[in-house]
Amino acid sequence: MVEIQDGSFRYDLSVQVLNKVNLSISEPGVYGLLGDNGAGKSTLLRILAKIYTLNSGRISVPTSFGMLSDKFGLYKNLTVEQNLLFHCNIAGVEDDLIQETFLDICEGAGFLKTKVKLLSSGQKQLVKIVRAFLTNSNLILLDEPFANLDDKSKRNLKKVLIRKGKEKAVILSTHQLLAIEEITKNVFFLKNGNLVCLNFDEYYAFNENAYYVILDKMDEQSLKEDMIVHFGPETIKVFRNCLVVNSDKLSRHQLHQLLTDYNLQWSYISNFCPIIQIVLNELAHKNLTD
Repeated sequence: MVEIQDGSFRYDLSVQVLNKVNLSISEPGVYGLLGDNGAGKSTLLRILAKIYTLNSGRISVPTSFGMLSDKFGLYKNLTVEQNLLFHCNIAGVEDDLIQETFLDICEGAGFLKTKVKLLSSGQKQLVKIVRAFLTNSNLILLDEPFANLDDKSKRNLKKVLIRKGKEKAVILSTHQLLAIEEITKNVFFLKNGNLVCLNFDEYYAFNENAYYVILDKMDEQSLKEDMIVHFGPETIKVFRNCLVVNSDKLSRHQLHQLLTDYNLQWSYISNFCPIIQIVLNELAHKNLTD
């Protein structure tokens, strides 16, 4: 369905965005694409959509797909329904799917006949998500689908994604690790041009090597630099002692001290380094040594 082999991409002569990445998706499901802001998540989705072209490497994707992207706006002087009808006519999708898809994603909200210019940012986001799913393709690309949505809309969208993932391959980018964790076990991390495939079942299974494996998957030096910038040199020293130097499992007391002494907040951690949050979540929610 989707495959990239040794794909590399850079903007002109700027920093390498993708460095010989490999990606293979052959079955339906929800696939999360995680990474810091500016890591290249949107760029990778646009490469899959053939908006951008790889500098080197091979890519194979379906000729048609549904996509949510800030590159594709809505006609503000048309109603929501007119926007979706226009899209269906171009995409070759039956018009009668509009009502069903709209009600599913928007939970029966009554703004189908409303002009786009009168909608809130969250409503516009929902309309663009509806449009992405109005496709005959088995591939859906969603760039930051949870942006601008309130909690109720996010909860419903998660349910929709789980259902849609049973019949289509849905690739979505986000920097919100917890949002992804609830709906998929298939996650790709993009950092420093490298794409790393992780499986929550595999890496959340607590064992003494789990955090070593996760850290080894990423560029340890850049991870260390991230922590120094955000938490100071002492924090990285403790983290390395707990996760890298010591061969014993981290005790509950050690974990409590690590979190208490340095006031490491889950939400703040996830915003700049999802890998660290995976490690801490793993330690906090699994059976630790006493």
